[in-house]
Amino acid sequence: MVMGIMAFTAYKQEKEPWAWSFGFAAILFNPLFPIHLSRNIWYFLDIIAGLFVIVSIFFAGINKKRRHENA
Repeated sequence: MVMGIMAFTAYKQEKEPWAWSFGFAAILFNPLFPIHLSRNIWYFLDIIAGLFVIVSIFFAGINKKRRHENA
């Protein structure tokens, strides 16, 4: 769910590579239509996704617009 929201936010802020990356992660980790992979592959994907989230916090520059921006 969070990855989907981040994909939408990145898209709205015209950060297309980040939007595609978050969108892919949202599909991969969605709870409604699970993707069945081996435990070893999920272990690797979980580590990659965790690193991706940490990197995105510092480098994506995706944030909410402030309500009182022009005030």
